[in-house]
Amino acid sequence: MGFLITLKYAIGEVFKIRALATIPGVIAISIWLFSMLLLYLDRTLQPHLPDFLQAGWFWVAKDTAESVLSVISGAAITTLGLVYSLVLIVFTLAAGNIGPRLLQRFTGDRVNQITAGLLGATFLVSLTVLHQTSETNVPVLSVNFSFLLAVLSVLQLIYFVQSVSRSVMIDEEVAEISRRLEDKLSQIVKSVEKQADKTSKSLKEKDCIPLKSVENGYLTIVEQETLYSLACEHDLEVKLLKKIGTFVLKDQQFITVTAGRKLDDEPRESIHEQIINCVYLTKSRSAVDDIEYAINVLIEIALRALSPGVNDTFTAISCIDRLTGALNSSVQCGLTEQSIVDDDGCVRVLIPGYTADSLIDAVFHPLRRSSSDNLLMLVTLANALSRLSEIAHPKLGDLLRVHGQLVYDSYASSNPLPEDLAHLKTRLDFVDIKQ
Repeated sequence: MGFLITLKYAIGEVFKIRALATIPGVIAISIWLFSMLLLYLDRTLQPHLPDFLQAGWFWVAKDTAESVLSVISGAAITTLGLVYSLVLIVFTLAAGNIGPRLLQRFTGDRVNQITAGLLGATFLVSLTVLHQTSETNVPVLSVNFSFLLAVLSVLQLIYFVQSVSRSVMIDEEVAEISRRLEDKLSQIVKSVEKQADKTSKSLKEKDCIPLKSVENGYLTIVEQETLYSLACEHDLEVKLLKKIGTFVLKDQQFITVTAGRKLDDEPRESIHEQIINCVYLTKSRSAVDDIEYAINVLIEIALRALSPGVNDTFTAISCIDRLTGALNSSVQCGLTEQSIVDDDGCVRVLIPGYTADSLIDAVFHPLRRSSSDNLLMLVTLANALSRLSEIAHPKLGDLLRVHGQLVYDSYASSNPLPEDLAHLKTRLDFVDIKQ
C-alpha cells in the first residue's frame, strides 16, 4: 500500500513538473493513435460505406482533401506556436507582477494543457491523413475527423484566449489560491472535530523507534488513514516531529514511533519501511497541500503590492480579505493540533499542525509590520481583526485583541495626525486601546 502511494505521488510530481510537455503530449499521441484506427477502417470499409458518406457534405475529392488537410495542418502547428508564446508571456507577467511562485500553478493549468494537446493532435492527424491520401485512396472518415478536430481547436482557442486574459488578473489568482487554502483548512477542521468527542490518552511505551529521513525534501504528503491502520494493527503511536511543509534533511529524525509491546528486529524493520512509505517528501512546495506555503504566497503578493516599485494597496487589501475568509473555519472552532484517536481512546497518529493561534500570527504580523505608515492598510487589518473577533472561538479573543493593539501601536509610532489615529481607533472598538 505504501509503495502504491509513493508511486502515485511520484507520477503526480513528474506530471506537475513537466505539465506543459507530458499532458499535451499524452493528449496528442492518444488522438493520433485513434486516427490510425480510422485510417484502417477507411481502407477496409470504404467499399461498404453508406450512401450518405459517398455523396453530399461528407464526401471529398482527392484534390479537395489534400487542400483542406494542408491548410489544417499548417494552421494547427502555427497556432500551437502562438499558444506557447502567449503562455510564456503570461509567465513573464505573472513572475514580475504577481510572484514567481505562481508559475507552478500556471504550468498546471488544464486549459493550457488541453489547448496545446488538441492543436498538436490536429497537426499530427492532418499530416498523417494527408500522407495516406492518394488517387486510389481518399480516407473519407479520417478527413472528416481532421475537419472536426479543426473545429474543436478553434473553439478551444477561443476559450484559451479567455482563460489567458483572466490569468493575468491578480484578483483571480488571489481568489483561487485562497479557495484552495480554505478547502484544505476546512478538511483539517472536520478531521479535528471528528476526534473532539473522544477522550485521548498516550500509549504506555514499551519500545521506541526513531525514524530518519532517507532524503532531503519538503514534508508534503502524509497518508493519515494508512498510518492509522498500521498504528492500530501493531499497537503503535506514530508522532510526526515536523509539521507539513517543513524542510527535512537526510538522516534527520522526523518521526517517532512508540510501541505498546516489545518489537523484534524483523517487525521493527517492516514497520519502519511501511511508515516511511506513508510520508512523502518533495523537492518543492505546493500551494495545494501545504497550508503555510499557500499563506506565504498570499502574503508575498500583498508585500510585493505594498512595495514602492508596485504601490498597489488594493491588491494587498484583496489578499487580507481572502486570508481572513480562508481562516474562518479554523478561527471559529479554535483549531488545535491534529491527533487521530482509536475507539479505546489511545492516540495513534499525532501530526503537529497549524493551530488557530499560529495561523493568525502568521498572517497579521508581517502585514502589520509592512503597513505601519499606511492608514488604508491598517484600517483594513483592523476591519479584518474585527470580523474575526465576531466569529472567533472564545479562547482566541485575547490574541485578536493583542493584534488589534499592535496595529494601533504600529500606526502611533509613525507620528500620524491625531485625526487619523482617532479614525483607526474607531475600527478597533473590540479592543481596550492602551495609549
